[in-house]
Amino acid sequence: TYRLKGHTAADAATYRSAAEVAKKLEDEPIGRCGEALRLNGVGADKLAAIEAAARQEMMAAAAAARAAPWPARDLAWQDVQDVGSPREARR
Repeated sequence: TYRLKGHTAADAATYRSAAEVAKKLEDEPIGRCGEALRLNGVGADKLAAIEAAARQEMMAAAAAARAAPWPARDLAWQDVQDVGSPREARR
């Protein structure tokens, strides 16, 4: 797949042209899947119901995440791989 937006909310992705992103958007996997389902006889009502259910699931997950307490500070670096910086390796 192709990342349609920048790496973070602060990344405007100015290193790619709007034409490049627009071309890739035409070929994104969810749209291709929908088109394949349509071509194989899945009706518009069924596709709309699938999309609505997926959107509802995402909204519920986002609400649960917003309502969850912040994790303890001592967990911030748990399960983070640290192999040292390249600068340290050159020393």
